[in-house]
Amino acid sequence: MKRLVAALAVVAATVVGAVVLASPAQAGPAQEHYAILVKDGPAYDQWFYVDPEYHIIGCAKCFLLLYFAPQDEHPTWQGGLMEGLDQLSQASVARDERTAAALRAAAMDSFTGAARGLAGASLRPGPASAYDPSTGRDFPIDAPWLDAAQADIAAGMDALQHSFDEPAPLPWRQLAARKFDKAFTEIATKQAI
Repeated sequence: MKRLVAALAVVAATVVGAVVLASPAQAGPAQEHYAILVKDGPAYDQWFYVDPEYHIIGCAKCFLLLYFAPQDEHPTWQGGLMEGLDQLSQASVARDERTAAALRAAAMDSFTGAARGLAGASLRPGPASAYDPSTGRDFPIDAPWLDAAQADIAAGMDALQHSFDEPAPLPWRQLAARKFDKAFTEIATKQAI
């Protein structure tokens, strides 16, 4: 009887060990390539972390475009916008809340610099698009979530610009932070909120 129990224990350990070894490793966060469309093509490109169950359009080499007018009239805002989104992306995968909070604060600073760079101009979101580097062309895509993210980014920039002229800027800055968080969530989950 002891031999039978010992043999069953060995078989059970072997089966459990095999199941554990055969299980795929926990997948890390996925990344997608994004850029801002300017007059001469895409610029200020970044890779953002996205929810692994959501994937880019069927073109692995393509990147998604954030398209806003004015394109080249105020070029300094574009780098700040992409830097801010990258910092929100990093915050979404930060290992601890302190790091995530610092990254979110840095993102707000980047967005604020971008809003100042617009010098009062409003952003007008363009159509959801992607860019194929092998052809050098951008093309429209059916992505309501990207349209929504662009609209939220424009609203966030507008709120920040309002905060510059207000004696009590905090409500405007809080609204802007919510809009940018919402935009990044839409990018990461591919869902219009």
